[in-house]
Amino acid sequence: MIRQVRADATAAELFRQLVQGAPILDGLETPVTTAAVTTVQSARHGLGRAYRGGWLASGDKAIPLTVLAPAGRAQPELFVYFQLASAVAGNATLWVY
Repeated sequence: MIRQVRADATAAELFRQLVQGAPILDGLETPVTTAAVTTVQSARHGLGRAYRGGWLASGDKAIPLTVLAPAGRAQPELFVYFQLASAVAGNATLWVY
């Protein structure tokens, strides 16, 4: 929840409150190359912390990709884990937060 903004709040404080209230904004685009397999794949995300979730932002093909929850994954602070519904190799961009 975003609290009432004080009149003397700085832009940095406003952004901090916005990100705290909507954590999906605290993310970045992560380019990935998918292999033609349906097993779990991973890519470095660069957030500097464990990711919370993500989704397919764009791809060069109709890539049936799902970003997997970080719980139980080996290194969610370094990698985002995803899985394809069908084996389609290609390039994609994920929004990871």
